[in-house]
Amino acid sequence: MAFAFAVALSLYTPFMVYLFAAALLASMLQPHLRYLINEGSKYHLTLGTGVFVLILVPLGWGLYKDLSQLSMLLAIPPQLPGPFDFGKNLVQATANVGNPYALGTDERILPLLSLPLVCLLLAGAGRLLSHFHSVRAYVLLIWAALLVPIVGFNPSQLTVLLVPAFLVIAIGLDLLIRYWYRLFPRNPYARFFGILPLAALVLAVVSFNYQRYFYTMLYSEQAVVAFNQDAFLAQKEVSGTKGGAPLTLAVAPQDVPLYQIIAERRTNTTAVAAATANLTTGTWLVAEAQLPTVAAPPAGVANKLLITDTTDNALRFRLYIR
Repeated sequence: MAFAFAVALSLYTPFMVYLFAAALLASMLQPHLRYLINEGSKYHLTLGTGVFVLILVPLGWGLYKDLSQLSMLLAIPPQLPGPFDFGKNLVQATANVGNPYALGTDERILPLLSLPLVCLLLAGAGRLLSHFHSVRAYVLLIWAALLVPIVGFNPSQLTVLLVPAFLVIAIGLDLLIRYWYRLFPRNPYARFFGILPLAALVLAVVSFNYQRYFYTMLYSEQAVVAFNQDAFLAQKEVSGTKGGAPLTLAVAPQDVPLYQIIAERRTNTTAVAAATANLTTGTWLVAEAQLPTVAAPPAGVANKLLITDTTDNALRFRLYIR
């Protein structure tokens, strides 16, 4: 029953449906899973099914009211790419996952997997294919087969492959350990000291990926421009503005809750949508992109310009004191 409860709740999350679809297909196709289900308690299966259906009632009602939510849960875009674009997306996704020469940085660090992890992934994939009759092979191979078209439809959703990829990597690492133990089945010293280079390999992979992630996030120019630094810029200006005179932040409507948190750091400070701003009186910190939308534009030039070095559109805010 607890499993049915967890599965039903997870179906409210995008992409999770593919995992349980793979598990369902595996339970129908894999003989051992079919045997376990047939030998399981009918009472518990019925109770779990009831809990599963009961929790999914709100989701079903929401889909009935707005069927577009189904495309969000399934991560299917409104317009499907053509065969050429689909194949191009898959090739690009393969390069982004593990090609060490396809370097790039946006919201993600590419490639997603380092070269040692790609080697372990290939070893694990070979193990799965050679033991395709096992339960884990059924689940992982079906899961991957369901996710590959999703990546072809949505190349930006490449990270959905990480969970099954790391499971296959763990299988590859298990293959290395078992292979070493088969070389020395009766020598305890060789079995013990053989683990040391494997442990060094794991520590090296973890250390390399840790440093690669944090160093890239800190020092990569591509990573810096992929993230918006405006909130930090406004916070620094608000914190440095002395005196108790009222100060208002005029920003985009969707950004008002975020900038209201910044405004709370200073007395007599608030955040409003730029469309309601009257810049003829008072002290205003206005987002540059929202300046054309203000209700009453300012007279004269700004008292201060706030710029950043992380984007081509360097001018981010204007400070008006009227």
